[in-house]
Amino acid sequence: MLIPPNVLNVVGCASRDPARYQLCGVLLERKGERQGSATATDGKTLAHVTWMEDEQQDFPERGVNPAPAPKASVIIPTAAVKELAGMAPKKPLKPVLRNVVMDEHTLNGTATFLATELGETDRRATVKTLEGTYPDAGFALRSCKPETSVRVNPFLLIRALETYVKTMGLKKTGAPDCTIDICGPSPIRIRGACDDREVTVLAMPLTTK
Repeated sequence: MLIPPNVLNVVGCASRDPARYQLCGVLLERKGERQGSATATDGKTLAHVTWMEDEQQDFPERGVNPAPAPKASVIIPTAAVKELAGMAPKKPLKPVLRNVVMDEHTLNGTATFLATELGETDRRATVKTLEGTYPDAGFALRSCKPETSVRVNPFLLIRALETYVKTMGLKKTGAPDCTIDICGPSPIRIRGACDDREVTVLAMPLTTK
């Protein structure tokens, strides 16, 4: 499997609760001949990404097989995911080298990864995988049926949420919930109250869907 490092950022939604050990990592799955997926969840948030791989035969022979294995599935621990994300070269000599390769044919309690810059030393990692059954992300995704959808610049939404958190003076622990209102073609409204203040922040949608 050829894995673009940025897809591993789904790890931001992985659990930090050791009692739910199988959620303390990222689920990598083979979805098709050239399609992979990565999923992470802590039971409250979920991130899921699928991608079309670069041509597997274009990756140089380095002792790790990039070819697909039907129904390959493995859970990679959070700490290892963060290490893998930094393995690929920042300025690859050719596009296919931007990937980290996972050998799907040798998954058996461990997973082998490789990144290379050809002329320089290869970077390899053998990771002990997590056991357990991962939740069915597909069920959660299929059950999400919005009544209203809007398109919004994600950086604008992040800025609005960060402004809300800072203005409210919130800390991660014990923070009160906020309400997000989606009002058709109108702005997305983030609002809430705590102690002595009420805060409202708007994020302007691009277009309605």
